[in-house]
Amino acid sequence: MIRILVALVAIAPFDCMAQTVEIVSTVEGTAYSATIVGTLKKPEGKDKYPAVILMHGCSGIIAEVKRGLDEHAKYLVSRGFATLTLDSFGPRGKDNSVVCSSTKEQHAALYYRQFDAYHALLYLRGQPYIDSRNIFLMGQSHGGSVALSAAAGPYPTIFASNPRFRGIVAYYPWCGAVPTWPRKIVSPLLVFGAEKDDWLSPKDCVSAKKNVNGAEYDVVVYEDAHHGFDIPISIRIYAGHTVGGNELATTDSRLRMMNWFLKHKQ
Repeated sequence: MIRILVALVAIAPFDCMAQTVEIVSTVEGTAYSATIVGTLKKPEGKDKYPAVILMHGCSGIIAEVKRGLDEHAKYLVSRGFATLTLDSFGPRGKDNSVVCSSTKEQHAALYYRQFDAYHALLYLRGQPYIDSRNIFLMGQSHGGSVALSAAAGPYPTIFASNPRFRGIVAYYPWCGAVPTWPRKIVSPLLVFGAEKDDWLSPKDCVSAKKNVNGAEYDVVVYEDAHHGFDIPISIRIYAGHTVGGNELATTDSRLRMMNWFLKHKQ
């Protein structure tokens, strides 16, 4: 567990202009191929920017999740990163938390959303204002589980060029499969967990440290925090589990996320 030290950092002006983009996500061997949508934001200016792809949890981009992801995007853009927030569920007709309520839907989404992440990576590589060497991935909850899985690299039959994320951050993901790897990861992976998480316990994420090999892997667990600690909501029950925001954990994790990206940036 970790006690939180909050640092005050000067923040550059935030450009709130957003662009909606469409990305064709071809999914191997299933009927889940779709044209997904994303919200693209970038700093002002004409430079080439590193970029972060942001992925939502099993509820999709409901209002509360959107606020949390928008705050992450604001933070990242203010520090010189472009952001692309993906909507994997709306275009596939998976709104209204249908994925949260079905284990089958969650497992299917864990598969097809990895394709979404890598198709988004290729999309960003093709944009003239993006630094194609430095594209990162961050996900929350189910999106964190997708990010964690994506750290092992893409499916080669679809992504013959073998694209890789420069670094990955997973907020409170499901790490249940990690101890069974022992899996080589190709992208540096930082996991944030919550000590009081009664939905996706961070214990497996911590124990996996002795099994994971390859790129750098680290875990930070916040005491006194619940699942969804970076979403600006009061503590409540959602889908049978306790969720709720924690401002100190959010602030500290964002700083650590930024340092992780800067550490692994080329």
